[in-house]
Amino acid sequence: MASISVTWPWLEESAALVAVRTKYQRENEVVFFEKVPDKPSKTLPEGKVIVAEIEHVPSEQLQNLFVE
Repeated sequence: MASISVTWPWLEESAALVAVRTKYQRENEVVFFEKVPDKPSKTLPEGKVIVAEIEHVPSEQLQNLFVE
């Protein structure tokens, strides 16, 4: 009697997710443990504001969206 080989699609997906999780976990460890020094050896460029803050004014429709 011949054996039937069954492949489970969720098993392949699970293995791929484990591989991606391991990759991102390693990247996080590198970022956490190999931090950027407090005082860089070179001077940094001066920061600039590229956007302006605006006040949010909700519209009439959003104010009456949830009514009891």
